[in-house]
Amino acid sequence: MKRDWESLRHRLDEIRKRLEPGHRPPPAEVERILRERARVLSRTPEPEEDGERLLVLEFLLAHEHYASEVRYIREVYPMRSLCPVPCTPPFILGVVNIRGQILSVVDIKRLFDLPEKGITNLNRILVVQSGATLFGLLADEVAGIREVPVRDLEPSLTTFSGLRKQYIRGITDERLIVIDMATMLSDRRLVIHEEV
Repeated sequence: MKRDWESLRHRLDEIRKRLEPGHRPPPAEVERILRERARVLSRTPEPEEDGERLLVLEFLLAHEHYASEVRYIREVYPMRSLCPVPCTPPFILGVVNIRGQILSVVDIKRLFDLPEKGITNLNRILVVQSGATLFGLLADEVAGIREVPVRDLEPSLTTFSGLRKQYIRGITDERLIVIDMATMLSDRRLVIHEEV
């Protein structure tokens, strides 16, 4: 089989350009990607015989895999322009301005006493919301969306303690830790009040 080496080189150059920092696809391509994502996310899951399933967003924290139900995640935002706020608990990393809305950012690693990894360009802010409660959660990296059968969730490990145990809904066989985002969003300790 004869190969078209020139065509392959051209394709590799195009891929290399797309991987370079600061590369932005053309507006038409961005719109196509967003429409495809919206189509995938808006589909109604088909009922399965093995019971209820959770649609979750999987992300990494200190080399462990965590997940949150997608229904609590309003958007995923790149980590930029974080402004520290004095006189806040250590788990409040600071605030960010997302399209004119100021959100506090919670560092779950500090909240759960996990090892620090430092901020990189892979960090993402998960904007979570339930009713009027809205804030950002710092994730080391976002892995993607997947379904988790509820029957596969085991209670949290006995080694978990404090807030970490309180905020965990369960753990899968693959060691995916599913956060109980409803509990986290309703916890008044995570809401910063102006009167300190």
